[in-house]
Amino acid sequence: MRPVLLAVCLLTRLPIRIPGEVRETHLAAAVAWFPLVGALVGGLVGAVEWSGTAVAGPLAGPALAVVAMTLVTGGLHLDGAADTTDGLAGGRDHEKALAIMKDSRVGAFGALTVALDVLTRFALLASVAPARRWPALIGSAVAGRSAVVWAVARFPYARAVPGLGSHFARRVRPADLLSAAGLAAAATGALALLGGWRAPIGLGLALVAGALASRALNHRLGGLTGDTYGFVNEVAELAALLGWASRWSP
Repeated sequence: MRPVLLAVCLLTRLPIRIPGEVRETHLAAAVAWFPLVGALVGGLVGAVEWSGTAVAGPLAGPALAVVAMTLVTGGLHLDGAADTTDGLAGGRDHEKALAIMKDSRVGAFGALTVALDVLTRFALLASVAPARRWPALIGSAVAGRSAVVWAVARFPYARAVPGLGSHFARRVRPADLLSAAGLAAAATGALALLGGWRAPIGLGLALVAGALASRALNHRLGGLTGDTYGFVNEVAELAALLGWASRWSP
């Protein structure tokens, strides 16, 4: 139970307390439950979207969903994406890029990233049929966290000085990776009953986009960091929403 609660604490701002001492092994084990936390986040945000659409119309729901996602997660992934683009844009080499990413201030490219992320998320969600938005939000949140699990398991930590991300990088056991994959597959299978092939299409697009982003970041930075995990999550989530919004899937 502790790894599950820890995963919720790491990825959300929900008021959860962890009893006892938290060790590095607990942090690594928590990664296996990231897709489950995605389902929780997507479910909560989906409830807000459904309520907003029912009360104020089909555009109010997606707008409120974007706000709710930020509140539930504390903007964690979006902040990481902003820091990552600031570093990539301002750093000529990986050391300079990592130093910029560590700066708490948001630069021009980071602000632009936030604006484009919010705009794209709203537009994609508004393009999903209202009846499918709740499962789309759950599916995209699961897919985003699943892409992060793969990135954590596949690539090393970029910084010489340990950070929170260093407790995860390449410390995920094969059993944890399989557990995460099983949770993602189970959630996608259940969502397929509501959204048809859009569910696996969304997951597939998210995993491909997340893998490409992770590989590019690893090549540029010599590894990944907590900020880049946020970037990967955002890219994967938007790719999943594209699958749910697509007109070519049945």
